[in-house]
Amino acid sequence: MKTNFYINFGGFYYSIHSANIDIMIEQYEEPNETDGTVIEFDNYNELCIEYSKEYVEFLNELLNTDIDFISLESPKFYNYSTDKIKAEISKEDVLKVFKYIKENDLKIDITERIKEVTTSVSGYIPFYSYEDIFKHENIDILIQCIFDVICNNTGEEFLNYYDRNYMYELIYQY
Repeated sequence: MKTNFYINFGGFYYSIHSANIDIMIEQYEEPNETDGTVIEFDNYNELCIEYSKEYVEFLNELLNTDIDFISLESPKFYNYSTDKIKAEISKEDVLKVFKYIKENDLKIDITERIKEVTTSVSGYIPFYSYEDIFKHENIDILIQCIFDVICNNTGEEFLNYYDRNYMYELIYQY
């Protein structure tokens, strides 16, 4: 059995990811040197989906897992949230993620993240208590918290992994 969860990778709203894509598009849209024509890129959504799939592949290589990309979910309005990746993970892969946590000494960071999402603050009332996160029916929330920490700790690694040449191929494909 697999569990669906969300990967909060930073989204595409004024993030490093949108900056990467914008740089590629700008280079694609540079005027032709011979006649000055400009080809406009108009498949931004498809490129974001492919970029998100590439992000999941990065996580799979990092964690030695086989997480499945399901979709890229974008909010209707970006004032309260940003894009997130919906993914699916097996029990076996969850165990591999736990091993990664132990090997990289991330337990304290994850505990802090869980406390953060389960603690009321001005303007925020959590849906779950700290204890609720560890109940079997909330495994998706626990996994999401774990991936929040992993994504925050591997941002620079993704930028090194990320193959702009591959993404340029995608731009020219669309």
